[in-house]
Amino acid sequence: ARSRLVVAVGEGTEEAWIEVADDGEGFTASIAELVRPFAKGAESAGSGLGLSIATEVAEAHGGRLTVSREGGMTRVRLELLRS
Repeated sequence: ARSRLVVAVGEGTEEAWIEVADDGEGFTASIAELVRPFAKGAESAGSGLGLSIATEVAEAHGGRLTVSREGGMTRVRLELLRS
């Protein structure tokens, strides 16, 4: 993040979610590529496991991981079905 990091939680009629957003540059590679284990963008200092693990957790619980970019913010949302 350059200067803003926002963490939000919420719920809909069928799902609960947690969302992390920041005003950094966003992802340099496609999300389809980055959700593979050990895949990461050229500028990443991470291990390349975060988005992969989050996607597996979401899918194991009937949910999903979504990524969007709007208003200068990159948002990653983990949605899980409510039981």
